[in-house]
Amino acid sequence: MLAAAPAGGVSCRHASAAERTRKTMSKAVRLEWELPDSLYDVVVGDQQNAADQAKRALVLDWVRLERMSVRRGAELLGLSYRSFLDVLADHRVPVCDYEEGWLDRELEGSRSGRPGEP
Repeated sequence: MLAAAPAGGVSCRHASAAERTRKTMSKAVRLEWELPDSLYDVVVGDQQNAADQAKRALVLDWVRLERMSVRRGAELLGLSYRSFLDVLADHRVPVCDYEEGWLDRELEGSRSGRPGEP
């Protein structure tokens, strides 16, 4: 699960110990979508490639919406954690959400010698 960000802090999406050790049961999800002939070859081309792209898009969106952890997303796509971080970066999906003003407070705190404090 995802931990809530402390006040004024950073929220990073990571798997909890329970999520990492939970035995996995799986269920198939199938999506059928009827496209006009004029789009089929342009958009789909190879059916396996289209299925892989759709799966990646769903996982990226679920991570972005904090419905699953980064580690779980990597696992579902069969990627290493580091490779999935690259995919997230390529698609501009943030791994950590910074509260507005967080960096300014950190910089000011480092100048005063007390992190997080002006």
